[in-house]
Amino acid sequence: MRIGIGPLPIYSVNFSSKRRTVENDAFPPMGSQVPQDSVSRRNSQPKRCRIVVEQISPSRKNFLMEKILSAYKLVRDLKCSFIVLLVNQEFRMHLRLSFVLIALTSVAGIPSAFAVEQKTLVVSEWGYTQKQSEEFLYAPFEKLCGCKVVVDTGNNADRLNKMRIRGGIDVMFITDAFTQQGIDAGVFAKIDPTKLPHLGEIYDIAKAPQGPDFGPAYVAGHYGIIYDASKVKQPITSWKDLWRPELKGMVAVPGFNTTTGPVTALIAGDRVGVDAFKDPDAAFKSLAELKPNIRKTYNTGSELVNLFSTGEVVAAAVQDFAAPAIHAAVPNAKWAPLSEGDYAIFNTLNIGAKSENQDLAYQFIDYKLSADVQRKFVAVGDSPVNKNVALSPEQVGDMVYGADEIGKLRRPDFKEILAHKADWEARWNNIFGQ
Repeated sequence: MRIGIGPLPIYSVNFSSKRRTVENDAFPPMGSQVPQDSVSRRNSQPKRCRIVVEQISPSRKNFLMEKILSAYKLVRDLKCSFIVLLVNQEFRMHLRLSFVLIALTSVAGIPSAFAVEQKTLVVSEWGYTQKQSEEFLYAPFEKLCGCKVVVDTGNNADRLNKMRIRGGIDVMFITDAFTQQGIDAGVFAKIDPTKLPHLGEIYDIAKAPQGPDFGPAYVAGHYGIIYDASKVKQPITSWKDLWRPELKGMVAVPGFNTTTGPVTALIAGDRVGVDAFKDPDAAFKSLAELKPNIRKTYNTGSELVNLFSTGEVVAAAVQDFAAPAIHAAVPNAKWAPLSEGDYAIFNTLNIGAKSENQDLAYQFIDYKLSADVQRKFVAVGDSPVNKNVALSPEQVGDMVYGADEIGKLRRPDFKEILAHKADWEARWNNIFGQ
């Protein structure tokens, strides 16, 4: 428990049942005399003072009351003209602060004001649909929790590296490929599923895609092919179609250090009947044969949308999150039904190992999994994982929807991919350049 009293900026005095310490030597323990020279060092003009109360247990409120009421002499000696009392949300529910303020003002004759200390939840995400996320998720959650949500944006690799170096993130939105990297780096806290009531409403396949100790998926994405049907006359029905000669210089694939870049190497291996993990030479030889068709390897969804809108590409290997924007730019764009099947990409929610707001982080994740929030994000192409969200065929569009369809997706082994990452990246760069 901490009670701080002092002129702004705050000088704080700490109390506990076992010890009492002064954090700033300008302030002696409560109940003792204020040294005259100490008072004189502060000017004699009236000051705005504040009392900060943090992490107060309801069972300690009698102790707290005693200490606050005994503080008036010190407040008076400091010549405070105004008091601000800040408390945490939990304590506010258990104590009539008006009584404290009345006691202070009536005894010391000092005007006062009251404010609730606001907790801050730091969320890391891509920033791809910022407007909708603010409307559907962040603003409603702030009202629910009485907290402030601060959003840190960037790509998977940069955000994960930042979290690894300095922490500071409470909840991270991240794809399963990078989730595995975070797990290996030890930057995520283990998840307690009992703290996520809505987890029981989630498809089993999405509850713990990276293992029982880590966060759930909030969306079931898939990696496939989208193409401009007005320019590609023969429909695309197989991954092998990306190698067709008539698509020379008109195809885009994700860069290697994106979520699905390495998956493209698996696809290249499948094309020639080999497992890229066991025979990377054959797999990357197949990938090299795709190079004449590649207009660009892209790193963001917005970059790919621009390539389609300018007509530079007519077909691309892509995650479905970019499909709505591509459809808006190219009305004739079509998601290809691939005979080999699309690859599952689960975006997950994980809590930072260094988070000091884990209870709030659990509340946020559970809110994101709720049927109401999941339903709203269908508008931006997020396939819901909550079983209670029912969609019409028109709403489904290019999304993969329902337990059966999600179960049909191919699952990349991202742990195995990470084990081969250095070798594969060197091979990739030899083909496409860095």
